[in-house]
Amino acid sequence: MKPSPTGISRDPECSRYTGWSGNYEQIILNMAVRQEARLSTTPTPSEVKRTMLTDEARAFVTENKQAVLTTFRQSGAAQMSIVTVCPFGDGVGFSTTTGRAKLVNARREPRCSLLVSKSDWWGFVVLEGQAQILAPDNTDADELRLALREVYRGAAGKEHPDWADYDATMVRDSRAVMIVVPDRVYGTAL
Repeated sequence: MKPSPTGISRDPECSRYTGWSGNYEQIILNMAVRQEARLSTTPTPSEVKRTMLTDEARAFVTENKQAVLTTFRQSGAAQMSIVTVCPFGDGVGFSTTTGRAKLVNARREPRCSLLVSKSDWWGFVVLEGQAQILAPDNTDADELRLALREVYRGAAGKEHPDWADYDATMVRDSRAVMIVVPDRVYGTAL
């Protein structure tokens, strides 16, 4: 068998891949170069023109809370998470703990997408944009407490029966609010 230029050995008689003899260091270097090139072409948040949620999109998100968030791993691969959402400021927000992959990914690469769907998955709205993060390490404690309460109210559609207990749980769990502020909004529900 002859190794191909890509480092994959191929059996010429059966014309299928039978093994790999590549160079790990070269692969990692190539991944780093691709990641650097992708990041250098990704606009910074200040370079991106924000799209406000239209009244139609805001109403859809108010009525439909289930969503799928896509962030990007360090390798560039997509990482998806199911989240419960509500309209929040200029975008759509939800809460998460600070150690979750979605938040770690969004801190490194704020570009993300959020698909908000009807419960039957037939109508949806997609927000492509940038993540804004309100977390214990970058937000005043009182501001974060109020933001977490607003997300709870919006996502649950009601008041919490014991705000003191809720606030203590949010601190203990190291909760943050992530807001997807759209650059582009589209979908079948618009």
